[in-house]
Amino acid sequence: MKNASTVHRALLRPHAGHGPRCAAAPRERFAARAALLALAVLAACGDGGGSAELSGPASDPPAVLAFREAFETQRYDLVPALVEDLERAAAAAPDDPRVGLTLALANLWGAAEISRIGGDPAREATHAFDALAQLESASRLAPDDARIDGFIGAVRMRIGLRVGDADLVARGLAEIEAGIARHPEFNAFVAILVLSRLERDDPRFAGTFAAIERTMAACELPVSEATPALALEAPRKDVSGPDRVCWNGPLALHNWEGTWLFVGDAYAKAGRGELARALYGNAQLFESYASWGFRPLLEERIATADELAARFSDDDPSNDPELVADSAVQCAVCHAR
Repeated sequence: MKNASTVHRALLRPHAGHGPRCAAAPRERFAARAALLALAVLAACGDGGGSAELSGPASDPPAVLAFREAFETQRYDLVPALVEDLERAAAAAPDDPRVGLTLALANLWGAAEISRIGGDPAREATHAFDALAQLESASRLAPDDARIDGFIGAVRMRIGLRVGDADLVARGLAEIEAGIARHPEFNAFVAILVLSRLERDDPRFAGTFAAIERTMAACELPVSEATPALALEAPRKDVSGPDRVCWNGPLALHNWEGTWLFVGDAYAKAGRGELARALYGNAQLFESYASWGFRPLLEERIATADELAARFSDDDPSNDPELVADSAVQCAVCHAR
């Protein structure tokens, strides 16, 4: 196991935002850190319905529909213009939760996949701080949308880890936990994303696997460490209820495939290559796999699972593989067409 001195190396690229406890961590402090704010868009693979409440119907505002189109076609270059358009739409309709939350997601995407443009700490920080403020506003506009609990909690937790604020970390974890109570299918997955990015020797990393168990239980999937490989006949067709997050949906065509990348990565990081391989294999169950653009990535993971696990387990942090949760395709693996 790696030495504890590596706890905050570059592999851990935290979420960020601003909240009541963040006065001691101004934008300049965050922007000065080169590895700062590689923020996962937590809607990416946690919600089989994606942002269904925000951007599904054709009657949604044009700025919302434009974001959906760009997000699904990976037009990351359009993020600044999308944000500006959504800001104008939000100013014109300040009480519309579809616009407010879509604006937050646009900024989350801007921070999450910043490595697509080589990285930009200042821009990353701006996106992240704005996203948190917009998430808090969206929570007030849409109090029944429990996904937002997980978004906000994850952001707070990551800030706390970066600035060494244990109270903020605890607050973020509590918000995620509260979100799990309200919407376990989504927010237990949020916990996987957040906890799996911690160092292996962080005691909280082990919580990743409890979160995986909770996700599988909420989705009624018979997956465990003893029986990791699924044998389902077909994916669920009904994606309208809370358990839509467990399956592919019209706004996240490859939610199923991407989810198993995240779950398999967690076990590879834990040094359990054989188990990771079996879990990765679940991504191949359904017809949607044939049209998934990230098949080569998944198949490489399967072929090299033991090697990945060994690299995570040795004493050299410089050779650790990149988790999909830390990559420039962390959103695309579920949402790209």
